[in-house]
Amino acid sequence: MSETDVTTLIEAFLVCGFWRVALDDGLFYFTEHTFKIFEMEPHTGPINFTSLLQAIHPDDQTMMLDTFQVSMETRQTYHCIYRLITKKKSVKWVRSVGFHQINAEGTPEVRGMTHELFQHVSSAAFMVPPKCAPSEDPKPTE
Repeated sequence: MSETDVTTLIEAFLVCGFWRVALDDGLFYFTEHTFKIFEMEPHTGPINFTSLLQAIHPDDQTMMLDTFQVSMETRQTYHCIYRLITKKKSVKWVRSVGFHQINAEGTPEVRGMTHELFQHVSSAAFMVPPKCAPSEDPKPTE
């Protein structure tokens, strides 16, 4: 299974997205799914940190900043559960995990994943529309 296959399956299984921040300049970069979670307009280039912070519930901002700071200082992987304020002013719970690495250019960075947490329901089922029409379904190989 390729990296792309794994990423596609994870994003189908969870409402999740990936991100990174270069520690030399502090700029954050999101994948399209992360923009959706934070209800921000997708674009290329760095994220406006003020907009990012404003999306986090005010009661959780200090905890998030402190956790990230300690993680940067100790180079430990972190897990954090916190709330986002949606555009409709409701609360959305998310979990982020980040780990440290040195990228190909020798710059330290944190790479991470954020996923949306859902309230527990006793049971649920749904279908994801296929990317191809039924007549275009691939034939099994022999």
